[in-house]
Amino acid sequence: MAQKSILGLDLRVRSVKVIEITREPKEFVVSAWGMEEVPMELMEKHPEKEIAQGRLLAHILKSKSIKTRNAVAVMGGQDVYITQISTPKLSKAETLEAIKWRLQEELPFPAEHAVIDYVAAGKAFKNKENEEEIPLIVVAANRPVIDGLVSIAKSAGVRLVSIVPIPMCLKHVFSQQFVGEEMICPVYLGRLTTNISFFKGPSLIFSREVPLGGEDITKAMTSVLVSEEGRLELKYDEAEKIKLEYGVPVDLENYPKLKEIPTAHLQAVVRPALEKISGEIMRTIEYYRNQMGDTPITKIILTGGSAQTPHLAEFLGETLGIPIDVASTFARTKMSFKLQDQEKLQKHTSQMSAALGAALDYFEPDVNLLPEEIREKWKVLARKHARPQEAGILFAVTLLLLYSGLYLYSASLKNQVTSIQSQIDVLKPKLSRLEEIEQAVREEEGRAGIFKRIELDRLKIPIVFKELSDSLPPEVLIERLNLVESSRTLDFGGIVFGKGDTPENILSRFVLTLAKQPSFEKVDLISATKVGGYLYDAFSFQVQAKIKKI
Repeated sequence: MAQKSILGLDLRVRSVKVIEITREPKEFVVSAWGMEEVPMELMEKHPEKEIAQGRLLAHILKSKSIKTRNAVAVMGGQDVYITQISTPKLSKAETLEAIKWRLQEELPFPAEHAVIDYVAAGKAFKNKENEEEIPLIVVAANRPVIDGLVSIAKSAGVRLVSIVPIPMCLKHVFSQQFVGEEMICPVYLGRLTTNISFFKGPSLIFSREVPLGGEDITKAMTSVLVSEEGRLELKYDEAEKIKLEYGVPVDLENYPKLKEIPTAHLQAVVRPALEKISGEIMRTIEYYRNQMGDTPITKIILTGGSAQTPHLAEFLGETLGIPIDVASTFARTKMSFKLQDQEKLQKHTSQMSAALGAALDYFEPDVNLLPEEIREKWKVLARKHARPQEAGILFAVTLLLLYSGLYLYSASLKNQVTSIQSQIDVLKPKLSRLEEIEQAVREEEGRAGIFKRIELDRLKIPIVFKELSDSLPPEVLIERLNLVESSRTLDFGGIVFGKGDTPENILSRFVLTLAKQPSFEKVDLISATKVGGYLYDAFSFQVQAKIKKI
């Protein structure tokens, strides 16, 4: 039976967005929420960024008095791949194998890193060979990114029970609009990427992720502006503030006059970014129509943090020729009367849509990208080891050993009682020497304790090197290593190659894994510098590890 409350988490890019949903008999209630952002200077630093996200998540839970610790996280961007295929009727294991074989050349990340789940996309049909097949929506996600989400949540005391892609989140948030046979296109415009999906009624038909988002508009605003008054170049923070407060300059007559900023020139530098975003949306729509037929799209639902940019929906509506609806994210929920900062939440409604959809997915599940060995660890172990024949034999052997042990132990106790009684009789005349013997024992124990402490203070060097070796991935080559026993410090450096993933991600996971080893108290990444001259992307790095006292 599902629990009553769940957390929805959005930990993508710089975000730490949390929303708590409580299921009441007839409705869903928003009982708590919070939103923070990692400092800009940590964006390209790993694992510092992930550590900061974990701390911000813990801070939100504490400051908002949120007690729920189970959560569903949203996942998106280029680390998620969604497609539609059809397969014959097979078992779940056989279906997953067939899907892996079909997708191995299509995935934007290494196939061996893919975590795959699927959901039926309609009724079974007959193919050209008159064989029955089932249409499926297949979702694949990059395992290292999943492990990162699990690690961030765990550092804040949160247990992930599911990970879902953005389209499924939007399906739950806007389900009241996905009815009948109408074709609806929700567009999630995020900071770095934009997800464009197509729903026919409640069924996801097609989805595409493009590497464009609100940050492209902000960066365009930072271009050099030249006017009669001279040359002006906006800083990133200034451009972001203008975008959020005044929006994009579509209609110059009604756009506010900004001091020292020529509005016409601002429009000139921003318009290419706007047209690039609208162009990608239009290309996706045309591709969909070519693949699925010329089905009219009723409307576009615009959501995501950048959807709240003033005048952006107006621009997209005019250029695409399709009605744009910046829909209410909380149409399916109501606010608890105890909810803090309700007015602030209403201002950030589009930004919270993915986190809200993740929470709703817990009660209306579709796909789950969390690997089975994480979400159902004990069931996996039971299936692996608890076969009926093996369990029966093990139980019988255990009982036999137990009874044999008890019998032998009983006989041994009787012999010991007899022996001890004889020894007591022998020792009675020698009680006068007991005090001397005890004193000698205490002195001997004192000397042994001194040697033991000396031994314990020394580093267990073989153990330290074994744990370093166990943590070392094949993509990392150690070139320098120095162990200073007096300060319990291990300094080493080398090269990390980007095989199957970026060098930064590989190095970050290596540092995190090493920090979890029992012998290490603290592991710091001192430096990481990109180097050339190799077949793969490579970084030179230096790490310093503090070894625990044993």
